Amino acid sequence: MKYRLYFTLIICVIFALSCHENVINPIEEESGIYSFYGAIQVGESFNVVRVKDLNEAFLNDSNEFRGEVSLSDLETGNLLTLRDSIIAYPAGYTHNFIIEDEIEHNKVYSIEAVRADGEKSQSIATTPGKTEINLNPQNEFYECNDRITFSFGNVVDQEFIDLRISAEYQGEVRQADMRFYLQFFEHNEDQDVVQLNISPHNLLVEVFPPNSILENPTLNPFTVDPIITCNQLSSDTLIITYTHFGREWAPARPVIRGLLNIDSGDVTGGLGLFGSFYRNSIELPLAQ
Repeated sequence: MKYRLYFTLIICVIFALSCHENVINPIEEESGIYSFYGAIQVGESFNVVRVKDLNEAFLNDSNEFRGEVSLSDLETGNLLTLRDSIIAYPAGYTHNFIIEDEIEHNKVYSIEAVRADGEKSQSIATTPGKTEINLNPQNEFYECNDRITFSFGNVVDQEFIDLRISAEYQGEVRQADMRFYLQFFEHNEDQDVVQLNISPHNLLVEVFPPNSILENPTLNPFTVDPIITCNQLSSDTLIITYTHFGREWAPARPVIRGLLNIDSGDVTGGLGLFGSFYRNSIELPLAQ
């Protein structure tokens, strides 16, 4: 979002590398034992982590994975040996390791890949707590220009929130990740709350941006209008999907907008990024 190109990459790993955008650099140019690319979703019992032996050529003609990959719950000590799911391409193979246990809130998970000679790579993901969401004011319906304070609770230091806005226009659902208003999130670390004060009109700027803001990314988004307004929508409901990122994403997050750095360095003895997130959505009813 912004950095969504890299995030959707990691989400595509979750869905066996079937996603809308492919942004992985296929060549690993730095030293290490293994690389991890994965985002485990709280509440889900099917997650995937891509693991690569950095000492093998990318265009490897063997589907053998030399090592063992496991996931540990550091609180309970529960150890799960992960099953390899091999994806074959014309020029080689990708190893996607399946996590079948449900991922829980407020847990610390460690993933580890060990070679036969004992050399290993390891990474840790701390899952976020359940997000508490509140809207102020709490109206039955919202006018297009009503300013609403979205409050996301239980967001501790280094965790953050991102939004995706869905609106229906001419019978087609249009979606967009938060880009232009990303810098206006405010994090109250004393109360573990992230807030955003914004109107439905502003949210539609994300989905239907005018050329002025596309051509001038430094423009204040509160000073522009969407090319499609509330009364032109096919549905009187906006869907707000929020993603609560765990703390391991903090070094990968751009300051304002840009791409997530999925090689942000949280893997000991390797490359990549292993993080967690929680996702849910709410409906925002509009007055018509």
